[in-house]
Amino acid sequence: VEVSVPSAAWPGIAALTGPQDMVASQIAAYRARRDLLVRGLNALPGVKCPVPAGAFYVFPDFSALLSSRGLSSRAFADLLLEEHGVAAIDGAAFGGRGEGCLRLSFASAQADLDAAVARIAEAVAGLAG
Repeated sequence: VEVSVPSAAWPGIAALTGPQDMVASQIAAYRARRDLLVRGLNALPGVKCPVPAGAFYVFPDFSALLSSRGLSSRAFADLLLEEHGVAAIDGAAFGGRGEGCLRLSFASAQADLDAAVARIAEAVAGLAG
């Protein structure tokens, strides 16, 4: 039996059956970015950041810090953007258990993530101080 494959399918077949070096390289780069962000956030007082299993987002918990200041995660996300230039999504947007958390992407350059961690540290220090 001969199977006809549409020409539009060939790029997909090549991607799946061809060399996977680039895939391994990208996985390693994302793992390094993830680890940088998780390590940097976990070093901040009052912040807990679990290692995500399969996404390019982290979901750090700032609830201990925020509740002591009477801030919602939305207010903190707004503060990070407006005063520190860091874009984050309010964890409560993902359900009630997300209050006190933020969603941060690590699909960015490592230098940008370093800067984001430093800016988040400034924001946390400002709230804790």
